[in-house]
Amino acid sequence: RVVGPPAPPRPAELEVVLPPTTTLVDLRGTVEVTVRNTGGTLAPDTRLTIDLPGGLAVDTDQPLPDGCTAAPQGTNMTVTCDVGGLAPGAAVTRSVAVVTAGSGPDGKVVTAVVTSGTTTATATSTVAMVGRGGMAGPVAV
Repeated sequence: RVVGPPAPPRPAELEVVLPPTTTLVDLRGTVEVTVRNTGGTLAPDTRLTIDLPGGLAVDTDQPLPDGCTAAPQGTNMTVTCDVGGLAPGAAVTRSVAVVTAGSGPDGKVVTAVVTSGTTTATATSTVAMVGRGGMAGPVAV
């Protein structure tokens, strides 16, 4: 029986996970994003970009995760996190504290995009606000 060389490992494959709803309580909340490499090789220079819709801003009272920066992009705000190399099967989570700004973000969408080389994955989460005193629905800011 002739045995050939082993099959090469699967290339890096990225997955980004956001909860379906990002809930803000009393005008504050956390956007939590998990990035996974489900492929068979290292995902080098992995970068996570979180686009916060108009009406949602980074909470400057809380530090950003290591390797992350925030910058305004028109009416939105973008958080960029350099994850570095992500090994096969590895996962990292980045949590960004947020607050409402302006007219509020209720019903708007947070988008997270992860890239490494030519590999890209995207996820979205709809913002839901719960007002002071536990009343559901939009909150005037």
